[in-house]
Order: sequence, then C-alpha cells, then structure tokens
Amino acid sequence: FDEAGYLEALDEVPVITHEKLSSVTTFLGEMALMITELGYSRLAAKDDAERLEHEVAIRRRAEQSLAEEREQLLVTLRSIGDGVITTDTEGRVVLMNKVAEQLTGWSQSESAGRPLSEVLPIVDEVTREPCENPVDAVLRSGHVVGLPQQTLLLCRDGRELNIADSGAAIRDQKSDIIGVVLVFRDVTEQRKAETALQNAQKLQSLGVLAGGIAHDFNN
Repeated sequence: FDEAGYLEALDEVPVITHEKLSSVTTFLGEMALMITELGYSRLAAKDDAERLEHEVAIRRRAEQSLAEEREQLLVTLRSIGDGVITTDTEGRVVLMNKVAEQLTGWSQSESAGRPLSEVLPIVDEVTREPCENPVDAVLRSGHVVGLPQQTLLLCRDGRELNIADSGAAIRDQKSDIIGVVLVFRDVTEQRKAETALQNAQKLQSLGVLAGGIAHDFNN
C-alpha cells in the first residue's frame, strides 16, 4: 500500500464545501423550476392554439350561416312583385330589390349609402310639396306607416308615378330599431281607372241632374 501516493491523490480531489453544495442545490432547483415553467408554457400554448382554432371554426360557421341567410333574403326580395328598400336609422339606403330599381331608376350600387329622399323623392300630387320622409315617420312612431293616397314618385328618368307605400321598423334581438324597410308599388293605372270611374259617376250624376231640371221645365 502506497500511503504517500494515496495521500497525494486525496489532495487532488476537490473539496465540496457547504457553500458549494448549497450553490449546486440552488442551481438544480432553478433548472427544475425552469423546466416546469417551460412545460406549463407549452401546455398553455397548446390550449391557446386549440381555443383559437375553436373560435375560428365558430366564426366561420357563423359567417357561412349569415351568408346563407343573406342569400335567402335576396332571393325572397327578388321574388317580390313590389319595390323594397331598406335603410339604416339615418335614412341611408342599404338594399334595393330589382322592382325598386326599375321604379326609381336607381341601381343598388348607385343608391347604397345615399339618403332615401334622393333615391325615393316623393311629393303631393296636388300641391307638389315634398311628402314626409317615411323613415322619419317610422322612427318616430315605431309602427307601420303608410303614404298619403295622393303621393307621386319623381323617378330618376323623369317619370311621375302614383305609388302606395308602407314602412316598418327593422329591430334587433333586443327590439332596438336598427333600420327601416319600405315596400311600395306603382298604382298609376289603378289611380287612372279610379279617376275615370269617378268621372263617369260624376257625368252620370250630372245627367240625372240635367234630366231632373228638364223635367221641371217641362212641368
């Protein structure tokens, strides 16, 4: 046994003091904490990614459903034989169907965002004074409103049409008014027929009156 060599070897072995042991323990603890936090971070990131993917899927389904409902609404509007115009609460045109385009002379793309009074100018047939904006009437009352009977639509191409109109509020799920829908039709021919009938009745009554007067003269 080489005692001198053994002692020399012992001198070369590093001495682990309490301070060094404490430092190593602290380092290992910090490493463990970092690894744990990294694991939690990865789990949180995975959860966030899955949550984001789920939210994106929900939004896509909602957008698809909204697009389908809008297309169904447009198909319905195209099939209606009356003119239909929707506006926002400021009275600006949002949507028109084909019949409304034909009656007013404005296209959907041209009318979008314009005041209703510009796209649907209406006046009293007798006085030629502008009629009240039906959007204002609906917003004020909150109920279905109609135009006076003697209402003329001044079309963009210069035509003047007698129209009948009804307006109603568009409400959201909270029953708050978010817009107005107007439905109107051309009643010019109907008014002409009514006028002709009234004139015929007037002529008939005049004939009866004349006959009565003549009978009195004969007597």
